[in-house]
Amino acid sequence: MNALWWTLAWRNLWRNKRRTVITAGSAFFAVFFAVVMQSVTYGVFGKMIEDMARLSTGHVQVQDSLYLAEPTPDHSLELDAARLLEAQKIDGAMAVMPRLEAIVLASSGDRSTPVQVIGIEPAAEDSVNRFTERIRTGGQYFGEPRADLPEAVVGAALGDQLGLSPGDTLFTIGQGYHGVPAYGRFRVAGLLELGNPELSKRLVYVQLADAQHAFRMEGRVTGVVCMADPAADLEDVQAELAALFPNQAARLWSDLMPDLEQTLEGKLAGNYIILFILYLIIGFGLFSTVLMMMSERQKEFGILISVGTGRRTLAAMVYLEVALLGLLGVGLGSLAVWPFLEYFDANPVQLRGDLRELHEQYGLEPILPVMIEPFIFFNQAAVVLGMALTVGLYPLRVLKRLDILKASRS
Repeated sequence: MNALWWTLAWRNLWRNKRRTVITAGSAFFAVFFAVVMQSVTYGVFGKMIEDMARLSTGHVQVQDSLYLAEPTPDHSLELDAARLLEAQKIDGAMAVMPRLEAIVLASSGDRSTPVQVIGIEPAAEDSVNRFTERIRTGGQYFGEPRADLPEAVVGAALGDQLGLSPGDTLFTIGQGYHGVPAYGRFRVAGLLELGNPELSKRLVYVQLADAQHAFRMEGRVTGVVCMADPAADLEDVQAELAALFPNQAARLWSDLMPDLEQTLEGKLAGNYIILFILYLIIGFGLFSTVLMMMSERQKEFGILISVGTGRRTLAAMVYLEVALLGLLGVGLGSLAVWPFLEYFDANPVQLRGDLRELHEQYGLEPILPVMIEPFIFFNQAAVVLGMALTVGLYPLRVLKRLDILKASRS
């Protein structure tokens, strides 16, 4: 297929400019809206997973094998400093941090509420979550150690609910290791703006050593959390952690948050149905264009065949025209949507009204983030282009059965 074929196919497309523009435009908008829909969907889901992983489970977490079924301090594991250092060297592991988590009753004055106390290593957690940048004005992120009272950093929404301010005292009561009562008394160092209203209502961070003392769990933690690099293969990281901690369970975030995974799968299935309907409409539009083109050019094809042009040559020419039509729409759609998504990646849409309340109800930051990944563009462009190439097979059948006499007299 030489350059002449491409030139002829391109010129044939513009013999009917309006039809070409309308058909290419339909492919353009199909790619544009499909990419935007998938980009927003993956962006929202990715943000949800990242927030929950950073603040709660991590991408992969090493736990006692019984902890998932019964999350109590009794099903904790001994903190092995040597293995922890080895885990930090795993390819794809951005940060590996020990945590001690427990559900307790927290109170201040005459107000009380159940909360989740998380014992952390402040420096390691701050490197991942940038907690120092989220402390509400007037507070601090774990100041200098004090002999009289250990410190706690409280979610801002929880602080407002309990009427806490920096310097106030927070009391906790729960169950420690082997069922011993666990009492805690902490000075509030600061209120933490987590950006997730649901988590902000129930999280209290204390230093790991203080949590171990309060729950009588010296030298023990409930889990070792691994945050992975964005490009890392989580299953590979999981396998390496499992090999490093052979007597424990290394679990992915999807195992630790099955409800979240099922919700995401349901939302994706709904999106695929919408995309299928969109593609179906575009497919019929492309087919009607090809059908009309073949009907209008019956006489032309009959004359060309009668003067010696091969049917396969004509079929290849028409197929090339349809392919160029699909490439035109797909290419322009992909080029147009890229700067659009780049803008909204830098300036995410802030939700308001009922949508904002709905997102906050489910513990989500009320924004619409977008994800810009090559596979999103490639998948949508490939589907639309694949439909065009499939529709392009119809002229092959028509030209194979074309009656030269009837076509020449049409």
